[in-house]
Amino acid sequence: MDYLRTINRTQLKQMMDEQQDFVLIDILPDEYYEEVHLPGAINACVYDVDFVAQVEGFVPDKGKFIVVYCNGATSKAPDTALQKLSLAGYTGLHFYKGGTMDWRRAGNPVEGTGLDKVFATRVEDKVYTIDNAQSVVEWIGRNLTGSHYGTINILSGSIPVKRGMPISASFTLDVDSIANHDLQDPALNNLLVAHLKSDDFFDVKKFPTASFEATSFKPRDGAKPGAPNFQVTGRLTMKGVTHEITFPAVITLRDDGVIVAEAHFDFDRTQWNINYGSGKLFEKLGRHLVYDIITLQMKLVAA
Repeated sequence: MDYLRTINRTQLKQMMDEQQDFVLIDILPDEYYEEVHLPGAINACVYDVDFVAQVEGFVPDKGKFIVVYCNGATSKAPDTALQKLSLAGYTGLHFYKGGTMDWRRAGNPVEGTGLDKVFATRVEDKVYTIDNAQSVVEWIGRNLTGSHYGTINILSGSIPVKRGMPISASFTLDVDSIANHDLQDPALNNLLVAHLKSDDFFDVKKFPTASFEATSFKPRDGAKPGAPNFQVTGRLTMKGVTHEITFPAVITLRDDGVIVAEAHFDFDRTQWNINYGSGKLFEKLGRHLVYDIITLQMKLVAA
């Protein structure tokens, strides 16, 4: 083989398919290696103080063709590994820059115990910014005679990702943008929207925005494609009141590197002082009864 400091996915795949004589080393900590790694790779964590000794135990021949890789293309870990191994006398060192994310984006096979966690193995570590033009929050409210539904616009938000996992998320809602989509009569539609904006419900003059801040993302083991793969916990603030809520969510990565998060859940509006027509707070409401439970369905698109 010719000496190559870097190799690409196609070259590495060909080497595997032809069963060429080389050693592939995943240099991430063992918990990440055990979750997912390239076929046939061994593990020696570059962050361990005995990293070189681990490699020497696996590969005593210092002229051996070696390929090191980690999760993605931006980490400095492979540079550190190559430097340490070069100083230890290894001469056949090579670097697969794309790493696990590049390998999986091409649909190549992997090994490990966490193969159902597709999101974590493909997503790039950075702060993803929510696209408010593509993101939306839909609401459903119900009463004795039926239901109403509509939307609320998202003003801004972000989803920081570290080590392939979302570590938090936050977004702000423009409550003054609340709209109804089921009433076709303009007069009735305007009447309902004004009612929702009034102090009977969201009191947008005092509280024009609401916000959500996620504090925990717990992967759901065994989640199938299309089913919720995370349990999200966070703080929802409306009308100056904050309460913690927990709900399931589907968080995926599109082929273009964009995160799409979708969730729907119910909450009791009276916990946020949205009390109009509540049967547990008022008596003899008759046709003015409004159910306490509101349903939200969210779609967040972030890049």
